[in-house]
Amino acid sequence: MDILADQAELFPFAQIDDKARRRSTLRRYIEATMEHGPLVPQTMIAATLGVSKQRVAQFIDQGRLASITIDDRRFVPAASVDVFMTEQRSNGRPRKINA
Repeated sequence: MDILADQAELFPFAQIDDKARRRSTLRRYIEATMEHGPLVPQTMIAATLGVSKQRVAQFIDQGRLASITIDDRRFVPAASVDVFMTEQRSNGRPRKINA
């Protein structure tokens, strides 16, 4: 019996059909977790922050959130999320500066 297949919600790689690829991915995920601490999927961060997954991707692209890519999936270290949540954010469009 494949335990990971039963835990699809809890483990983000459980839906990978190829067992060898799943093991390889799990190994990389564990190594990244040991190096960077707990990793959070973008969808969970989006729900926590009340923004879309695309907005989280923008934060990553802007360098406001760190990320680790494992098999084409980006994860954010929990420490990076904590720092991001404590920084001051202004809502809306930045003011135009008249030169």
